[in-house]
Amino acid sequence: LIALSKALKQKVLFKSADVSEDLSKCDVAVFDKTGVLTNHQLEISSFFIDERLDLNTLFHFASLSKHPVAKSVAQFLEKKGFKNEPLKFKDIQNIAAKGICAKFKEDLYLGGSKAFLNAHKISCKDFEDTHFVFAKNGEVLAFFEFKSTLRKGVKELMAYLKNLKLEIYILSGDHFKAVQRVAKELEISHFKAGCLPEDKLYFIEHLSSKHRVFMVGDGINDSLALKSAAVSISLRSGADLAIENADVLLLKNDLNSLKNTLKLCKKTYKIIKQNLALSIFYNALTIPLAFLGLINPLLAASSMSLSSILVILNALRINK
Repeated sequence: LIALSKALKQKVLFKSADVSEDLSKCDVAVFDKTGVLTNHQLEISSFFIDERLDLNTLFHFASLSKHPVAKSVAQFLEKKGFKNEPLKFKDIQNIAAKGICAKFKEDLYLGGSKAFLNAHKISCKDFEDTHFVFAKNGEVLAFFEFKSTLRKGVKELMAYLKNLKLEIYILSGDHFKAVQRVAKELEISHFKAGCLPEDKLYFIEHLSSKHRVFMVGDGINDSLALKSAAVSISLRSGADLAIENADVLLLKNDLNSLKNTLKLCKKTYKIIKQNLALSIFYNALTIPLAFLGLINPLLAASSMSLSSILVILNALRINK
């Protein structure tokens, strides 16, 4: 209870008391990339917009998705003033880790990764980083390429995890080069790109057969994997489904709070073990004396209260 109270003061919400102990025992850490290791709002490094394209249509199409990439496109266009009456798209499909498909009047619109458009027999240029391609009736009319910037505190968190000897993995739906760049910058050797939600789920299940895994994710495509991890962690800016499946919620949306949470859980588990050892030693010492009648009953009753007081005082050290 003291640990949960301390965590809440640090803007970290535990959904149940035993999560702190489970988190302290984890030996593998798994992270999503976009919106977790990198900032939720992406910076556009280059873009192309065909002069025939109605930017109002593109704005409302991008607004159909809550993925950080689509949201960044919508925010970029909103700054340019393209926010009129919503268009009534129909047959909307948000395909996790791939893209968006929708119809407006008789036109078919697609938006997402190069691989997603290629799967619909639409060819487009290669990209070096995270990107969003928009097509109407099979013709590419716009694309946006993003520069991924690391979230505040991520390097310090990785250094701390490596110091604890934890294995670190990145699982991302983004394309290989974008994930590789982030992994190289953070000096993480284990990473997988182009992951669908079921790929992340199978990978977590495989790891969980041999390890205790905690996973940090914020997207709809992370929700299945989060549910399978020993401890699931999400950020407040994450999708509703990811937040619902998370055991721990980082209300400050930064990874420094995750580092502090891990330290808190390690200390809490250490004090739990100290309290158990203290209780066992105390009872092993005093019960035989009481059994042999060597302790006054009034003193024996007082000593039981003293045992509880010692445990509580030791637990209060978590607050330091």
